[in-house]
Amino acid sequence: MSLAIILATLDTKGPQLDLNSIFSFDFEDDGYYWFLYPHFEGLAQRTGQMIDLYDTATFAMQKLDDLQIVIDEARVQVESMLDSWDVLIGWSTGSNQHPTGATAVWSTVYRESFLGLLAQFDSMIAEARRTGQAILCLGD
Repeated sequence: MSLAIILATLDTKGPQLDLNSIFSFDFEDDGYYWFLYPHFEGLAQRTGQMIDLYDTATFAMQKLDDLQIVIDEARVQVESMLDSWDVLIGWSTGSNQHPTGATAVWSTVYRESFLGLLAQFDSMIAEARRTGQAILCLGD
């Protein structure tokens, strides 16, 4: 599963993707997404929009400010972390034929890569403000 973050123009038909934009990136079901998940929950409380691996969210106008606040908060947290750390991304219980006790599944994230990802968010938010576009988050 993945989550595409892309610029879109809003019109009466709904969001129209900007397929020529250089401002796009993806999240996978990995430590980067799950580390940000509590921040995304806070964003949902502020805006009613959740950045989710399975759903769609759109951030435009004032909601871009809320998104920027959440990204800034996440950056402060990431900057305080070690060069790399493990993030809990789920639990494995084996298969139907070979069930096991719940086992934690971890993913390693890297501070510099994470800061690069957050910088991509910053650039995209700035471009959305500059062009009057929205940020569209498309889960699969």
